[in-house]
Amino acid sequence: MKKRTLIVFAIFLSASVFLFNSFYKESKSIAIAKLNGEQMIHAKQAARGIEGFFEMWTRSLTYLSNIDQIVDIDTAGKRYLELFYDVNQDQIMSITRLDERGVIIYNFPSTSSLGIDISDQKHVRQLLQVHKPVISDVFKPLRDSIAMHVPIFRGGVFKGSIGVLINFESLTRRYFDAIKIGKTGYAWVVSRDGTQLYSPVPGHTGKSVFENARDFPSVIVMVNDMLKGHSGVTTYLFDRVGAREAKEARKYAVYMPVKVGDTFWSIVVATSEEDVFAGLVSVRKKLLVVICVLFIFGTVFSTLAAKGWFIVKEVEGRRKAEQRYHQLFEDASEGIVLLNDRGSIEAANESFVKRHGYTKEEIANMSFKDLATPETFKVFAEMNPRVLAGETLRFEAEQYHKGGHIVSFEVVLDLMRDDDGKRIVAFYRDVTERKQAESDKAQLRHELAHLAGVMAMNEISTSLAHEINQPLGAILNNASAAKLLVSRATDTPDDISEILADIIQDAKRAGDVIRKIRGMMANEEALFEPLDMNALIEETEKLFRNAVSMQNVSISLVLQPDLARVKGDRVRLQQVLVNLITNALESMQKKTTKILTIRSKMQAPGEVTVSISDSGIGINAAKKDDVFKPFYTTKKEGLGMGLRICKSIIEEHGGRIWAENNPDAGATFSFSLKTLPGESA
Repeated sequence: MKKRTLIVFAIFLSASVFLFNSFYKESKSIAIAKLNGEQMIHAKQAARGIEGFFEMWTRSLTYLSNIDQIVDIDTAGKRYLELFYDVNQDQIMSITRLDERGVIIYNFPSTSSLGIDISDQKHVRQLLQVHKPVISDVFKPLRDSIAMHVPIFRGGVFKGSIGVLINFESLTRRYFDAIKIGKTGYAWVVSRDGTQLYSPVPGHTGKSVFENARDFPSVIVMVNDMLKGHSGVTTYLFDRVGAREAKEARKYAVYMPVKVGDTFWSIVVATSEEDVFAGLVSVRKKLLVVICVLFIFGTVFSTLAAKGWFIVKEVEGRRKAEQRYHQLFEDASEGIVLLNDRGSIEAANESFVKRHGYTKEEIANMSFKDLATPETFKVFAEMNPRVLAGETLRFEAEQYHKGGHIVSFEVVLDLMRDDDGKRIVAFYRDVTERKQAESDKAQLRHELAHLAGVMAMNEISTSLAHEINQPLGAILNNASAAKLLVSRATDTPDDISEILADIIQDAKRAGDVIRKIRGMMANEEALFEPLDMNALIEETEKLFRNAVSMQNVSISLVLQPDLARVKGDRVRLQQVLVNLITNALESMQKKTTKILTIRSKMQAPGEVTVSISDSGIGINAAKKDDVFKPFYTTKKEGLGMGLRICKSIIEEHGGRIWAENNPDAGATFSFSLKTLPGESA
């Protein structure tokens, strides 16, 4: 009996120990998996935030690099940089302009560094070599800052850079300091070359991670994988918990790359083992109780109790995880929406519903199709299968606000898997203001083009007045003659009919001139239609006949017969001809010999070329590349917009325009346009 009791006791003891170990390992695995999931969410949020931060600065600096005054760093350019610094001084510490050798030629607000050569700095060397945007490591002497530079070009030639010194401390507070998991969890960041950009451990920031972790091989193994641009989950041994020294302990960590310009950083989120298993103490106690129950009530009751405990803990863990996820979901500054595989909305955060003007109750009964414009939904429908297959895709979307107007977003689609299947999570960034700015810029270009047309009409007003006065005078004379014939009543009806026909013909001539003026002055959208360029050249030449005669200019038209037609806007192309002819006449004002030649020909298959040549003063060779730039002019009263607008009109038609000096005297301005499909000379 004792032997059986001992055997049963041994069996129950073995079973209890086995169950205890199994349940504890299962609980441990679940706790680690949940921890790593939470750490990965923090890492992804920080990575996306940093990527968006530097993308925004790259766009801003690239925009500044295209402003001619900043390229020239003249008074206006310096003022632009000062205004930009004033607007952004809460994020940047200074703004700098380097020349092509890496020498500081402008710095604000401090001017003490002017003339200093910083080409020996690593990021500046990289900039001078590759001529692409660069980002430095953290400068410890400069109050924890990061330098970002974007190259500047003039006509394709590298002219240095424009850069800002970013307050890295504000960046870390925003994205890294906020990462707190339990009592020991924190984040640290390394650059692509292994420099530790951020760490809560004193003295580590700015040093090589290989030096900081030289006594911990498991950290080195993880870092080597990070520097290859990989992401992953691992464990390592370390003797610090933030700024506090501790005994060597195992840490559970996740890591992933952060794309920054042409390079990347890697972010690590790690938590000590003691934090991971702090919640498992009660688990061990309950398992001991279960073992006692097993001895008393038998294997069946112990098994049922263990299963019940496991279910309760799993539900509790899921509830806590769902609470953490829901909090992150609702507090996100970007709009976030969950879609099922058919595009129906299952959940949306507060930012998303506010940007669309709906309540959460209203949005819950809608789908992506209900909000999207037809063009946006077409793009989404094409991307949907690819996202469900695991791709992460980005596109710009236009969606309807509840008020009826359209709002614009940059949308990132990603796949999320759970027990209920696959879902699509969409991150929304509002870009409506950027779209409006682009629209305002296009409208400004349109209005400037109209202004140039009005100014061109002022140049030829004398000739047009002469054109109109001739038919009006003829109308007056013929009408007087007709009145005289009627009063005499001696002439035949044929004589009167002939005079009336002359009056009608002269009236039509005056009407044609007036319609041409209205066409040149009208501020209308472009109307593309088949055009005969020879006819348009001849029509435009008539507008200048009086001016040409008064200035003693010899004008000749050398037009290729049977020239293929082009597709274009008659008024805008005539405006280009008027601007180029007016410039040619002005360039010959002080010349004794004045020759103006207008040519048309098929320069290449499917391409019509028009050239205006003069015998004037020609183009300054040093400024040849500047003639089509905005605000460049050699006239005292000029605005410098005429040739720039000509270039915009020709490019709007899919053509190109260029200028060159003649071998003997003067210059030739030429532009080419594509012929209508199926037509050739």
